[in-house]
Amino acid sequence: MNNEASHISQGSSSPETDIPRLVERTQEGDSQAVATLYSLHYQRIYTFAYYRLDGNVPLAEDITEEAFMRAFRMIGTFQWKGVSFGAWVVTIARNLIVDMLRRPEALQLQETWLDASLDPEKAVEQDITNKELGMALEKLTPDQKEVIILRFFEDFSIAETAKITGKSVDAVKRLQARALIVLESKLTRDES
Repeated sequence: MNNEASHISQGSSSPETDIPRLVERTQEGDSQAVATLYSLHYQRIYTFAYYRLDGNVPLAEDITEEAFMRAFRMIGTFQWKGVSFGAWVVTIARNLIVDMLRRPEALQLQETWLDASLDPEKAVEQDITNKELGMALEKLTPDQKEVIILRFFEDFSIAETAKITGKSVDAVKRLQARALIVLESKLTRDES
């Protein structure tokens, strides 16, 4: 049973977080359910896209919006087959990113934006931290980077990460282990 469905079966859900019921209502055309699913999953999808696109805010926003538009257009085809609704939307976002990165114009330099809602000092600190992390993530292969983002930024399980990426559980474990070694080496070297 997926994380969303298991959370529901434990009886700890409210109507706002009953993901299977929200999906069902969305399939029936309930616009309030669409808005709730969007609100519950937006940050997860955006964060995945943001880190996968090396901190490019406008592209991450565009990918996130397009992933949700496609998900809601195809909601009638969604089934609980070992993957949660959130993982399904991440998979859509991942496919959009892969398609976009195949285009030559996508390889241009990308601009990083500061969060205007932070005070200037915190914004600079956040930018430095994001740049350090971004530089460390750049040392990873695309597959390693994707696994790290899904596992540690998005909190997907190894099994969910395997389903999203289309890799075996063992392959995800190997990619994660190798990526963590590279990140540890890069981040500890930068601190000294």
